[in-house]
Amino acid sequence: MKYSLVALMLAGLTACDNAATKPAETKPAEASTAAAQPAEAAPAADAEAKAAPAAEANTPAPAAQAAAPSFAMKIPKGFADKSPAANEKSSSRARVFVNADTRQMITVTTVMGVEPVADDKMKASLEQAIPSLLSAYKKQYSTVNVSKKEVMTLADHAFLHLDAALKQNEKSALNTTLLTQQGVQLINVQLMTMSDDNKAHEALVKQVTSQITFR
Repeated sequence: MKYSLVALMLAGLTACDNAATKPAETKPAEASTAAAQPAEAAPAADAEAKAAPAAEANTPAPAAQAAAPSFAMKIPKGFADKSPAANEKSSSRARVFVNADTRQMITVTTVMGVEPVADDKMKASLEQAIPSLLSAYKKQYSTVNVSKKEVMTLADHAFLHLDAALKQNEKSALNTTLLTQQGVQLINVQLMTMSDDNKAHEALVKQVTSQITFR
């Protein structure tokens, strides 16, 4: 699995701080990690982050086999879409949503073309990502205090759950990483709060994780 790609695309503390200080858009467009559509603006409360459709595996599947469910996640009200322009030639895509009032950021990164993993091996496979993610954090931040490392279940899917308090240039942040794989697609959800407000961060994590689905 290409965990190093996700590690490289983890949003930095400075980038989050800069984005969080910009005025929020009044009507953020609907969020989707699929190819951009000529979209109408949608209220923030109805915005969703969706993973791009999984590519077909190299081995032919039985005709009766159903398509793999796709990842979707509702973005909480108050978050504006600050995503960079999509590179249609890239196998990866990042969606960024910022709440300037609470100084919180949600980043959804997807990487296509990874080798599928059997369900019974998913937990062990996800745990292999921990060294890469921690190494990426330590390169970006002067202080990395990990408070939780576990594989949890959300929407009947295994997710690597990593919590850490980060610090860089006297700026502190709380970060939660949720990593999973669906077929040939690697999905990384990063939740960041630009302060030491544990209560606000835990509320964001609870709200986001309750809205993750595969359909």
